[in-house]
Amino acid sequence: MACCNNQSDHLLSVGGGNTGSEKWPAAKTNLITYFLLEGGNTGSEQWPAATTNAITYQLSEEGNTGSEQWPAATTNVITYQLSEEGNTGSEQWPAATTNLITYRLLEGGNTGSEQWPAATTNLITYRLLEGGNTGGGKHWVRAMACYNLITYNLLYGRNTGSEQSPAATTNLITYRLLEGGNTGSEQWPAATTNLITYRLLEGGNTGSEQWPAATTNLITYILLEGGNTGSEQWPAATTNLITYRLLEGKTLGQSNGLLQQPI
Repeated sequence: MACCNNQSDHLLSVGGGNTGSEKWPAAKTNLITYFLLEGGNTGSEQWPAATTNAITYQLSEEGNTGSEQWPAATTNVITYQLSEEGNTGSEQWPAATTNLITYRLLEGGNTGSEQWPAATTNLITYRLLEGGNTGGGKHWVRAMACYNLITYNLLYGRNTGSEQSPAATTNLITYRLLEGGNTGSEQWPAATTNLITYRLLEGGNTGSEQWPAATTNLITYILLEGGNTGSEQWPAATTNLITYRLLEGKTLGQSNGLLQQPI
């Protein structure tokens, strides 16, 4: 990967510092790197990660996904073909029936338990998202409603009292957090430790003295909202897998024939 050092030198940090490999080793190993996203050279001889990356540049950009060249194409959790309406027949895409969020689930295909067993255990199933029948019976066991990370009841505002929905108080992103209920630390301790808390999403006070998670959150409110991301104040800004600059589409330098286009 040493051959990429000169390219990495042109990556801009959140605070505008040098992102050369000697300072930014993550630039070459990041699962979704800036270069992969921006169309840099993804040849296996320079970017071996390109062929194993869960969602690679080629998969995203309509490159060749033939199994002989891209073996990951058939096992990728959300592959290019699944995303782009390719053939999802089980005989060709076995992942299609076991994928947590499969193409069929997203696109409204048959979710009957006899054909899609994942439909009843999927953390966020098509039926839950689309408001279908979640009644009893062999297909949809209501018991899952109390432990599903984001359950139908949580999404649709039914009673989330701890006596009935214990998951409501421990769920990373609970109904109350989403719907603007009381997030006081004395009642909702998860509010201060949640990776992306209600306050972070809704623009509340993110001062480090009150919200220490704000400085360590992989994608913090300030990073998303364009606040001060200077490395001296936000060290996470330079190590974040997907940094503010990556999200906000800052451009690369022109050397080495790299593209200059926003994400």
